[in-house]
Amino acid sequence: MGIPYSYSLELPYRCWELIDQLWPQVSKIECSDGLGPLTTTFLLAMATPIIVVPIERIANKTKNNQSYVDDGYIDEQLTRKFQNIYKLDSLTDAAFFEKNSWSLVKWNKTKEPLNIARDFPQELASCLAKENAATAASKMPLSEWAACLRNAISHGGIAYLDKDGFQATGNSAKMFAFVSGDYKEDDAKKRNLVGIKVLRISEEAFKNFLKLWVIWLRENKLCNLKAA
Repeated sequence: MGIPYSYSLELPYRCWELIDQLWPQVSKIECSDGLGPLTTTFLLAMATPIIVVPIERIANKTKNNQSYVDDGYIDEQLTRKFQNIYKLDSLTDAAFFEKNSWSLVKWNKTKEPLNIARDFPQELASCLAKENAATAASKMPLSEWAACLRNAISHGGIAYLDKDGFQATGNSAKMFAFVSGDYKEDDAKKRNLVGIKVLRISEEAFKNFLKLWVIWLRENKLCNLKAA
């Protein structure tokens, strides 16, 4: 494999090629715990470079517009696309959005801060299944949605849920919950954790999102993405 000229453009495409070509084989690889194939883990592993690399190397610039990982100068058209999409007021306006795929719940911190490593509350899971959670996700500003997804993947804020949206031990994973901290700045300019933002999406919808995301990245480029 050749060295990429633009990591932000080429690495996500190569990762999608791995998903597309290896999916039939991965679907047959049974996890040793007896809970089904390793498709969910495979998608998450590929999603990290597909999502995080272009966001970090193009969208997340320092205030003085300097960065040690800046792909912006390589493809000005792609840079403008990121600048424009981050201005969108709602996720529904994005080319890679599909109706009823994402759900959002903003969960306020209580006396006992939530730790998803210990427990994913059934009340939170039930809230994510409601229609207003899908509406809330669709109305997210693109910059907030991207930050939430990027932070969750980069910092390990991920929970596997079953087909009903619950974190039931012993059930097969069929959904992702991406969890990002919700911070507020106080008078002393300190960032305080006041809650979390939780984005939920099914494995199937997430796979299709990754394809649409890569298509959006490579729009007007010479590439043919096979049907998922």
